Amino acid sequence: MTVKNNNNKRVNVDSKAKGWQKFLLGIFVATEEMPYTANQFVREANESAKHKAIWALAILFWAFLAGIFFISFLFFSNSNTLFNVVATTEKINVSSFNQIHYPNWLLKEATLYNDCDESSSKVSGLLKIYNDTSIEFLRLGTGNLQITLTTEDNDSVGEVEGYSEQLSDCVVVEYEVKSHESFTMAIDGVVKIGGEIKESVTRTPILLDGKISIADKAVLSQEYYLSEPYELTVGDMFSIKDQTVQSSGFVLVNESPGMKITYASKGTIGVVDRYKTESIGLKNSFWTKLYNDETVILLWVLLGAFYTTIKVSIRFCIE
Repeated sequence: MTVKNNNNKRVNVDSKAKGWQKFLLGIFVATEEMPYTANQFVREANESAKHKAIWALAILFWAFLAGIFFISFLFFSNSNTLFNVVATTEKINVSSFNQIHYPNWLLKEATLYNDCDESSSKVSGLLKIYNDTSIEFLRLGTGNLQITLTTEDNDSVGEVEGYSEQLSDCVVVEYEVKSHESFTMAIDGVVKIGGEIKESVTRTPILLDGKISIADKAVLSQEYYLSEPYELTVGDMFSIKDQTVQSSGFVLVNESPGMKITYASKGTIGVVDRYKTESIGLKNSFWTKLYNDETVILLWVLLGAFYTTIKVSIRFCIE
């Protein structure tokens, strides 16, 4: 009984080994007409005087194939897309990204409404905005620029150098935009541009026009490539879903209607909301990535050439 059990174990081990051998060499049999089966092909390889070279070539091919699949996985899973936005809009909303501090603004003869009431003061000085504050830029047509700062839980929105009063949880900073005058304001955070169209309202602040350029990184070179820009139309709203970094850019205000804004950020997908239609998701498609990432294409072409070379080499060793 002991001998019989040992023989059975040896047979099972040999059978399992042949199974792995057929797995390694079977791909070179399955792709074309062969004068023998996979079992015969494995037996011929084992009986060949160059059997070590045959198995080394087979293992090398599968290792190369595994590397190709790993790189392709990185290619498919890359969702950290770069969005470059240039737009003209009458409304901009900015909130803090991961509690990162906002840039400071230098106010010059700005009208400040503390508590968002009717009483106002002329202020000049450096405005420091606390990172739990929400910011709204608003400018209808060529009217005055209004910047509303708000916080929750009655916390102060920030402080102004040289201003004696403590800022409340709601503050409006207003600028009169004079002819041939312009100024810029840096922004960092989570940005949303455009305003919602509302019924039974004569005039709401809206996005006037814009362009979004979408870029992704090539897998190995890590260089950005740009796809065709997406044009925003009047009334659209745009935001970035699942941001991985803060949006950074600036707002330009001059005698032209609305405000010009340019900023860049990274995220999984850009979202365009349009009046009474479904949201539009903006990202580079699989084919756009494949077309622009020549590394992935080249690797699969090399795999085909490598496969043919190894297949010919193995058959040469056997025959």
